[in-house]
Amino acid sequence: LMHQLQGSYFVNSKLNFQVQSAYTDYRRQVYSTTVNKADGDTRLDMGEGRNSIVNFSGFTFRATGTYKMNSVFSFQPGVDVNLDKGNGERLKAGSNEVNDYAFFISSEITPNSKINIRPGLRMIRNSVYDAPPVIPSLNTKFQLSDALDLRLSYARGFRSPSLRELYFSFFDANHQVIGNPDLKAETSHSFTGALKFKKKLNDDVRFNTQLGGFFNDVRNQIDYVFTQSSDTARLYNILKSYLQCFYII
Repeated sequence: LMHQLQGSYFVNSKLNFQVQSAYTDYRRQVYSTTVNKADGDTRLDMGEGRNSIVNFSGFTFRATGTYKMNSVFSFQPGVDVNLDKGNGERLKAGSNEVNDYAFFISSEITPNSKINIRPGLRMIRNSVYDAPPVIPSLNTKFQLSDALDLRLSYARGFRSPSLRELYFSFFDANHQVIGNPDLKAETSHSFTGALKFKKKLNDDVRFNTQLGGFFNDVRNQIDYVFTQSSDTARLYNILKSYLQCFYII
């Protein structure tokens, strides 16, 4: 069952509040039997993990308030809560939970029609992992001319492993996936930039082109690693991972 609630309240033209919440209740029940095709004898398979019940529940809550002080400055504080809990035979420790609580604040600064700056800060408290004290982000847009604009941004990232990545193991005829309770949380630094040119030649013809790129520096990236001797996949941390791309469209 998946439940969702969204709401908003506008106090006036300068102040409003937004709330959204969701709850998911997932239950998986597995029964396995063995059948003798010669005589039709059917028996319950008592092998490990062949008969199991797994329960997952997830709760999210996000509330924000937006206040526009004037034509130059506005800000948006908020809270973000994510609770993830599970229990069952296929979860290694029997019963587990990972909870994440965050407070964030972002703002928009527009000193004139050609400059837009959006800084942000996020503070996280995780029940299992130590998150960075402050996670910053910065997005900027500069209107260089009527036809040319430049966008630059930076963000630091943090992601704790999900409950399934930590403890859930799954086996069937085609898959062998093993969770890893020793996983570490991911952290990252991301940079992006784009230079966009647009020109209206006439009422029927418009020309648009964009030159851009990004660079991601991820530490302890969580990914699947396959063993050479079998199709078994296990989740591990990749100590350092870099991804970069330059493009023109």
